[in-house]
Amino acid sequence: MAEPIILVVDDDPQVLAAIRRDLRSRYRADYRVLAANSGEAALDAVKELKARGDTLAMLISDQRMPAMLGVDLLTRCREIYPVARRVLLTAYSDVKAAVRAINEAHLDHYFEKPWDPPEEHLFPAIDELLAAWQAEYRPEVTGLRLVGHQWSPRSHQVKDFLASNLIPYRWLDVERDPEARQLLEASGVAPHELPTLLLENGRALRNPDQQQLAENLGLATSAAHELYDLVIVGAGPAGLAAAVYGASEGMRTLLLDGHGPGGQAAASSRIENYLGFPSGVSGSELTRRALAQAQRFGAEFLVPVSVTGLSVDRGYKRLRLDEGREIVTRALIAATGMSYREHEASGIADFTGAGVYYGAAVTEAHSCRERRVVVIGGGNSAGHRMFEYGLERLLSASAEKAGCNTSGYGHSKTTRSSTRRPTPCSFLSVRARIAAGCLLQFFGTAKDLFSPDVMWPWQTGFPKCGRRAANRCCWRPASQAFSQLEMYAQAQ
Repeated sequence: MAEPIILVVDDDPQVLAAIRRDLRSRYRADYRVLAANSGEAALDAVKELKARGDTLAMLISDQRMPAMLGVDLLTRCREIYPVARRVLLTAYSDVKAAVRAINEAHLDHYFEKPWDPPEEHLFPAIDELLAAWQAEYRPEVTGLRLVGHQWSPRSHQVKDFLASNLIPYRWLDVERDPEARQLLEASGVAPHELPTLLLENGRALRNPDQQQLAENLGLATSAAHELYDLVIVGAGPAGLAAAVYGASEGMRTLLLDGHGPGGQAAASSRIENYLGFPSGVSGSELTRRALAQAQRFGAEFLVPVSVTGLSVDRGYKRLRLDEGREIVTRALIAATGMSYREHEASGIADFTGAGVYYGAAVTEAHSCRERRVVVIGGGNSAGHRMFEYGLERLLSASAEKAGCNTSGYGHSKTTRSSTRRPTPCSFLSVRARIAAGCLLQFFGTAKDLFSPDVMWPWQTGFPKCGRRAANRCCWRPASQAFSQLEMYAQAQ
């Protein structure tokens, strides 16, 4: 944590240098002593400190300065740093103004110039003020801070992107959090520029898109090479597994995703049927481990990247990306996963991202605590959200008729908070029906786009069948996969 700051303001260079020297001689070990030569410069500095998340312990200002009196400066800074101690430097003729400022500007103390010797006239009072500040001060949460409206689709999109890419941040609702309004005023952000992401260096990203977020948060957005041995489109569990095994075999591997790693699994609060985790694992933790493992073997990961086209040139696959970029690879794996089927109720599309969410979004769960929430659907994601956040569950008629309720490993958790017991069903059969439907839907639209020699994921991971045998066990040509899927769906 950076040291708290003592800011000194005076338009007289000699006085400013003298008090800064005295303060640094005594407090430099525990505080940073900064200086400003005008009220306007001091106010700008205070706003910048607030935007960066720095701590202001004390503001010492001269009373008689051009353009802005010291009392006015202290009053305005109190709105930004209400706990910081406010001290006024006065000449003998300004003592009455200082006394009035104790009530008007909530002044904590005032000094008469000169203060020599400081050991008698300056340090004792400063020590007492700083001790009182330390007793009252509560450290602010630093790092990324996202300010916006709770029921704004754009705010939800930014929150979802940050969470999907495992980037910690603090959410501030502009309508409910007083600190949000202080940060917006300090950063000069207008209401129409929300949502705004405040970086640790004080910079404000106003209504940013995914590309701006990725560039400013250090995410890789461009490929390091022109030719790759393996490119994987989609960074869900299947894509991450492919990246781990491909990179571990020494192949130059590139992983692409349009949103973030982990796919649907990353939004799960607890996955208890994943191989190797007998006690379960959260989706974000599984994603973090898999991505770190792939990158340790040398795999690259680009986000957000969208593939807009594909062509085959003498055995090489050419992927056309957004913004006209192109990547060439010897082998391609399409692991694009699924997309949610949106509800067809009249008017519901207008509230998507603004109160209506698909996939039980983790980013919105905390804001719904102690509120009445309707969960439409009886799958595992719905059950886990109910149990974790204590939500009231309402199964839709379509979910009950389909018999798609929580699986066996979630029964003991979900039924305690449910008003009716889920209908028992086979988790494997339900999962097979859902998987077959999603795959057939995707392959039906992509069947004519990709060539038959493109390899498609037939399983969600690699079985333990040896390194070289992994490709033979886990991947089938697209033409073969279509026929097998169609036969499988008919059998179901």
